[in-house]
Amino acid sequence: MRLFILISIFVLFFVSYKRKSKTDEKQIELPWIRGEKTPVNKFMTIVGAQCGVTEQEIFNLRQQRNNIDETLWHICNKCLLENQETSNYENLISIYLFMERLSISMGQNANSLIKRRLHFELLQKKKDGMPLAIIISGYDSCKACRELDGKEYSIDEALKIQPLPPGNCTCLRCTCSYS
Repeated sequence: MRLFILISIFVLFFVSYKRKSKTDEKQIELPWIRGEKTPVNKFMTIVGAQCGVTEQEIFNLRQQRNNIDETLWHICNKCLLENQETSNYENLISIYLFMERLSISMGQNANSLIKRRLHFELLQKKKDGMPLAIIISGYDSCKACRELDGKEYSIDEALKIQPLPPGNCTCLRCTCSYS
């Protein structure tokens, strides 16, 4: 009988603890300005978790900045600095990818960001032991990009000359890549 009572008390305690921890895990819905939740969700999906940034931190910084784009840009730059010190190429690639998208959404040309992202992709390929980088131009590429399609470079050569995006690329967001 005592054993039954002890087990019952344990079960009740465990169930109430589980309920409490599930309620504690619920996130408070933050009062975002209309239209700001979508870029924050994209940021959290692509970059946030890798950089250890929480939605609450973004919200707090947003209160000090002009708009959500400026806030996310600031956080991305902070994440870039942290990840460059560790040579975490995968995180750097993700951060630059998000910054490209953010730049495009603000109506700016993203090719300088793409060049940086592709540089880290080449470094990752070198780290993974890949000997060659073959250029693949996107289906909607400009003439300058299409001229590079299929060209092969050693990883070291591609890192040295950084052929993508080409200097005369007219794409707003160059879609060329290395394979």
